[in-house]
Amino acid sequence: MNGWRLIYTGYVPAQERLREALCTLGNGYFATRGSSPQALADEHHYPGTYIAGCYNRLRSRIAGREVENESLVNVPNWLPLNFRIDNDDWFDLGAVTLLSYRQELLIKEGELRRSIRFRDRGDRITRLEERRLVHFGLSHVAALQLQLVAENWTGTVEINSALDGSVTNSGVARYRKLGGQHLEALTAITLGRNVLFLKMRTVDSRIEIASAARTVIYQDAERLDLKPSIDRSTGRIGHRFTLSMQQNRPVTVEKTLAVYTSRDHAIYEPGLEAQRRTAETPPYPELYRTHRLVWDQLWRRFALDLTHVDRDEEH
Repeated sequence: MNGWRLIYTGYVPAQERLREALCTLGNGYFATRGSSPQALADEHHYPGTYIAGCYNRLRSRIAGREVENESLVNVPNWLPLNFRIDNDDWFDLGAVTLLSYRQELLIKEGELRRSIRFRDRGDRITRLEERRLVHFGLSHVAALQLQLVAENWTGTVEINSALDGSVTNSGVARYRKLGGQHLEALTAITLGRNVLFLKMRTVDSRIEIASAARTVIYQDAERLDLKPSIDRSTGRIGHRFTLSMQQNRPVTVEKTLAVYTSRDHAIYEPGLEAQRRTAETPPYPELYRTHRLVWDQLWRRFALDLTHVDRDEEH
């Protein structure tokens, strides 16, 4: 801990679930654990996004008895954003040589950052910078930015951006005997060249959850017009973009999310609202600017409240 920054140096798989919990970002409407966009749910990682009031009830048969449990649902994972170089394996922190690793939760800025420099089995050295926010003014919006720099190579990069509704509630070991499949798929489609749309529904409470994600790729400061292939499976929809990458020319990928449910007030239909919001959402730098405006107001109010508490204690 350094002032208002929670800093981790070095990648320690056994500590990842704790780090993911401590680096959660949220805004009161929804929250996302601090999992890497390349992480899959396993013994070390547990991607999770949760919406306030989105509960579901399941019945499970355990030791001959029927047990009923109600859970805050792990809703579709909007983070998946991975890459591979020259048709090699998809990037995996555990399968490369880490030259440097730093993760920071900037508490006063409401942003999570990662900086990774690695060498892969082809002796290619790559630098990866990630930024992420859950917007404090636009309560249905989140975004992440991934920048790749090829330090000593030129080649082809494939980028996979997805919405994953196949997630389960399985993060707590002692509850894994209980049912964890709270979602069923309704719609998984692509909208144009860069928007993914996924609608799921809780199996008992029947809450519809609509997610729309836009993926935009820049080389240097120029937006690329790439035609993706579609990656689809049950409860999951993704885009795969392929581009040429040159040494020391940064490639930046921006992914923005809008998520709504059928329980939200003053909307016509969650899917239409998610699509509309995604179309209106600005690029990451502008989102970060407006996010900080609201976040800074919160911190000024917090500092003022602390001043009042100190004065009361003096008296």
